[in-house]
Amino acid sequence: MIDVDKVISVYRGRPGCMCGCRGKHRYASKFRAVAGKQRGYDVTDDEVSDRSVKLVVAKLERDPSTKIEDGIAYVDTGTRRYVAYLE
Repeated sequence: MIDVDKVISVYRGRPGCMCGCRGKHRYASKFRAVAGKQRGYDVTDDEVSDRSVKLVVAKLERDPSTKIEDGIAYVDTGTRRYVAYLE
């Protein structure tokens, strides 16, 4: 369903704002430079986590409510929001 090798970044956190105040963004090491360019400043070492990317993708794949639209896979469980931004 979701090719983890094409995931630039993921977000997991409480529903609501997704700026990072209610959760965390993590970036795939493979796309670190691309992600930094997209957001306008460098991705730091503590923001890179291939493990976190894989965990969020696994959660998205297990949930039948997951939607994929415009290069974004996402699901809102009511208490958590999981998002994967695809290449």
